[in-house]
Amino acid sequence: MRWNHPIIDADQHINEPLDLWEKYLPKKFQDRGPRVVEFEFAGRKQRGWKFEAGDKPTPFMILNNGAGISPLEWANGADGYAQGRKGAWDPVARISDMDIDGVDAAVLFPSYVMGGSRVYSKDPAVQVACTQAYNNWHSDFCSHDPDRLWGLAMIPMTGVDDAVTELKRVRELAGIRGVLLAAWPSGSIASPDHAADERFWAAAADLDMPVIVHVGFFDGLDPEAVDDGPAGGSGQPPDFISLGAMIRTGEFMMPVLSNLMAAGILDRHPGLRWGMAEAGAGWIPFFLEQFDQVWLHHRFGFGKSSPSSAYRYPPSELWCRQGFAAMMRDKYAVAHWDDPALIDSLCWSSDFPHTLTPWPDSRLDIADQFGHLPEEARRKFLYKNAARLYGVKLAD
Repeated sequence: MRWNHPIIDADQHINEPLDLWEKYLPKKFQDRGPRVVEFEFAGRKQRGWKFEAGDKPTPFMILNNGAGISPLEWANGADGYAQGRKGAWDPVARISDMDIDGVDAAVLFPSYVMGGSRVYSKDPAVQVACTQAYNNWHSDFCSHDPDRLWGLAMIPMTGVDDAVTELKRVRELAGIRGVLLAAWPSGSIASPDHAADERFWAAAADLDMPVIVHVGFFDGLDPEAVDDGPAGGSGQPPDFISLGAMIRTGEFMMPVLSNLMAAGILDRHPGLRWGMAEAGAGWIPFFLEQFDQVWLHHRFGFGKSSPSSAYRYPPSELWCRQGFAAMMRDKYAVAHWDDPALIDSLCWSSDFPHTLTPWPDSRLDIADQFGHLPEEARRKFLYKNAARLYGVKLAD
C-alpha cells in the first residue's frame, strides 16, 4: 500500500558504539567505564562489554543487531557487532536503513545499557558520568538528522537530585526529544518513593519532556538478556520464547503502570506525557476497565489510605489524556482500534535492529495490521500519536 503520510517508528534501538565511553567519558573515569573484552566460553571466543558493576562480561548478542538476517542463519552466540548492520551505531547508515524500510522518523532506545545506570558501576559518581557520556553521544548521533532521529536521554538511578539535574541538562541537548527511565526517579525499582519522586514529575511537566519506560524497567536488568554463558548467573538460561511473549503482553509493565496510576502522578501533573514501549497494548483497555471499576466502588470507603481515591477523574480518563503505548505486533489492540484507551495512544514500532523486527519489510507489516482501518485511525497509529507524545508538529 502507498499512503501519503509519514511513518514514525516509536521504538527503534541503537547498539552503543564500541568507542562510546572511550571518547565521551571524562579522563578521571576512563579506567572505570565500559570496555570491550574478549573471553572464552564453551570452547569458543566471544567479545562483550565489561562493566565495573559485574564480574562477568555481557556478550555481543545477535539478538540486539540481527535485522534482516533469517532466523535460520543466526545462532544466539553470534556477534551482533561483527555480523549485524552498521546502522545500529552509525547515523548515516541508520538513515539509509530507515529509507529502505520507508520510515520517516524513529525514536531511539539503547540496547546494552537498557537496565540503566546501575549497569555501569556501584559507584554513583561513575553511574552519573557514564550516563552523561551516553546522553552526550546520543545527542551527537541524533544531531546528524534531528528531524528523523529522535533521541531519548537516560536518567541516572542515583537519586532524585541527580535525576532532576540530568533532566534539566538534557533538555538543552540537540536531538533529545524525551527521557527514558530505568527505575523510579528516586532510583527505586520495587518500592517507589512517590514523595521523593514528586520533584522529578513536576520538572518533567514544566520542561515539557515526555517520560518513557521500556521493558527492562522492572528489575534494573534487560529482561531479554538471555543467560548465554558469562553474562548469566545460574548457567541455566530462561525459556526465552515464553519470556518474550510475557514481555510483549504487558505482564512486566502492569506493576509500573499500576504504581504510576495509583500514586496520582498523572492526575497531579496534567501536562506530563507518559509512554510505554515494547509491552504491547491490547491489555490496556482491560486493565483500565478493572481499575475504573475498583476506583468507582471503593474510592470513598478507602479515603486517604489510597492516593487514587483523590482522583478528580476516573483512571481511564487520565490515561486517555496523557498515556501512550508503542506496540509491535498486536492485532488484538488493532482490532479494538476505536477503544478510547487506544485511539489516541497507540503507536506503531519495529524494534529495529533487534531480531524481532520486520525490517526491511515494515510496510508489509503495517499494511497487514493497519491497512483495513479508517484513514484517520491509521494516521494516528502511524505518526500522529507519536508526534503528539514527543511534542513534534508535522505537516499533515
